[in-house]
Amino acid sequence: MNKIRFSALPAVVILLLLFNSCKEKSLTFETVELQDSLCLVSGADSVQKNCCRADIVFEYPATFGDTLVLKRLQQAIVVAAFDSLYINVAPVSAPAAFVTTVFADYKQFNRETANLPTPLLSNSESWQITTEATFCEKNILSCTISRTTCESGAAHEISSTNYLVFDLTNGAQLTQDDILYPEMLDSVAALLKQQVMLDKGIINESELYNELIFAENIRPNNNFMMDADGITFMFNPYEVADYAYGSVVVTLSYEQLKPFLREESPVAKLRKKN
Repeated sequence: MNKIRFSALPAVVILLLLFNSCKEKSLTFETVELQDSLCLVSGADSVQKNCCRADIVFEYPATFGDTLVLKRLQQAIVVAAFDSLYINVAPVSAPAAFVTTVFADYKQFNRETANLPTPLLSNSESWQITTEATFCEKNILSCTISRTTCESGAAHEISSTNYLVFDLTNGAQLTQDDILYPEMLDSVAALLKQQVMLDKGIINESELYNELIFAENIRPNNNFMMDADGITFMFNPYEVADYAYGSVVVTLSYEQLKPFLREESPVAKLRKKN
């Protein structure tokens, strides 16, 4: 790994060059790390109050043999990590562009709420965003986008993890309908529920409710990643469980999913490998 460090005051930005992450297609990755803060009040109290903080670790595809596919990958990851507003921003510049907007919005929000009869419990904000390439093999790229945010006046922080899966032959982002027969999704939902119960050591479905997990909500949700072991579905807080429970992550092997996988889908090579 080669590492290049440079500063962009007041932020600290680190550019990491990661090579051979997907050697089949000469796909390489770079990572931009950015930590920055904006405090509207000076003094000791500003350490905890009236500050907006950003902590971003943004890994993205940097080079690839097919430049059109590379562009599609980069744009999809930028949009998933930040917003569609940044779709045409170069990936290396996207984190800083996003933080600039966040800080501007934070200052505007504080101007608008400064004279409220009842002040907000907290005027602080925090944004943590991490992107990571988690699997790259057989023309399949899986990426993970993790976000934890706590905006001004919020009761608690909100965390979410979203998966992106790409077909490297054309740069298309895959959906569950690309790899699973849509008419079989109810059967896949049943498998997911059984796997959750197995993972938790639960025998009866009614026990899921004791764990604050709502069985009827456990079904394919298009938030999945693929790797050599199978397909993993991510259910973020509130999707299938109470906020206090957190996220629910379920992995189904290709053997379990075999009756439901499209033979012509990009996952076929991974399945045959197993």
